[in-house]
Amino acid sequence: MLSVHSNEMLQLIDDPTAASPEQPKQLSADLVKAANQELKQAHELFGQAADNCLNMKKPE
Repeated sequence: MLSVHSNEMLQLIDDPTAASPEQPKQLSADLVKAANQELKQAHELFGQAADNCLNMKKPE
């Protein structure tokens, strides 16, 4: 399911002249927000992996 902003991005690809002055700013803000969310998820996964490694028992 595409969001409204995804549809706007597709419209801009089809017709770059269709952009209003505020659209590039909003799209940039959305891309930064998505990148921050992905970075936060990667940070959490890395933390979990590190915790798992530190909590491993030595083989007997």
